[in-house]
Amino acid sequence: MVTRAQSWEGGHERKAYDITGPEILGYEDVAAIFSRVLGREVTYQDIPPAAARQAMIGMGIPEWNVDGINELMDQMRTGAYAVVSKAVEQVGHKKPTTLEEFVRENAGAF
Repeated sequence: MVTRAQSWEGGHERKAYDITGPEILGYEDVAAIFSRVLGREVTYQDIPPAAARQAMIGMGIPEWNVDGINELMDQMRTGAYAVVSKAVEQVGHKKPTTLEEFVRENAGAF
């Protein structure tokens, strides 16, 4: 039996890690992977921020939350988070799972 203390190595206190998969993917890449693995067409539809804002407010999402979501989406569109880190390998001591591997392993959920 492994206890929590035994299963976690020390030295990570007050540290933050960017946890990523092994590859940078755009939304179109994600749709293509789902399409290929699931055997049916999956497409990505880019929604203009103003239309997304209007729709989310129409669903009752608070404006502050809508603005935060749109800000995050804008940052993602401009590549602000397009990085691959080695944290999974260095800290987790394992190879990160690709999106394709994840979709294959969980295809029944989609």
